[in-house]
Amino acid sequence: RVEPVGVATRENVIDGATSSTLSIRLLGKFSLHVGDHEIELLSRKTKALLGYLALTEAQEESRERLIGLFWSEAPEERARASLRQALHEIRNGLQPTGFDGFHTDKLVVGLDRARIRVDLIDVLKDAAGGSPHSRLLQQQDLIDDILGEVESSDPAFQTWVLARRQTIRD
Repeated sequence: RVEPVGVATRENVIDGATSSTLSIRLLGKFSLHVGDHEIELLSRKTKALLGYLALTEAQEESRERLIGLFWSEAPEERARASLRQALHEIRNGLQPTGFDGFHTDKLVVGLDRARIRVDLIDVLKDAAGGSPHSRLLQQQDLIDDILGEVESSDPAFQTWVLARRQTIRD
């Protein structure tokens, strides 16, 4: 479901995002925006899946890896069906916005890096450039908020989130 969110502000759209850019907020309350439209996903796993894709170094991830990470305790057939359902939910959420930087095929799932903005990446770029991002000045232990809302989606994913947080701290 896509809902207009009114005036674009730093709180609901990441700086510099355009109407064809998917803005992903991973720090604090998870949110997705394309232009001035907020995309509401129903499932925590779907949010977690998009958060993972936004933070992976690769442009795409294999379906096998996603199944192991998000449905690690489910039988394979049910896990595959759950992944298909999650991908369907993502496509349905993005379709009304016109965003076409999400792709899937029989083997892989990915986001077009040139078409997304991620708040965490902006914070890290500012820190690497020697200027603290305003989010770092507003909140202590910001790293602990990375995917905090969805980290308990699956034990394997929770392990990945904890390791990713430590990597960012280091």
